[in-house]
Amino acid sequence: DNHESERETVKELLINFRKLAAELQMQITRLDRLDMDIGGRLGGLEEGI
Repeated sequence: DNHESERETVKELLINFRKLAAELQMQITRLDRLDMDIGGRLGGLEEGI
């Protein structure tokens, strides 16, 4: 019936949302590492000047 298909749709949306959230988390972690790497290099440059 209609109610059952609605529930399935919600379930699929939740699953997709969790996948997106996990993907975002990975990207944020990657950006954090890049940020620290750049920060470290800039710190090294400033010491050299």
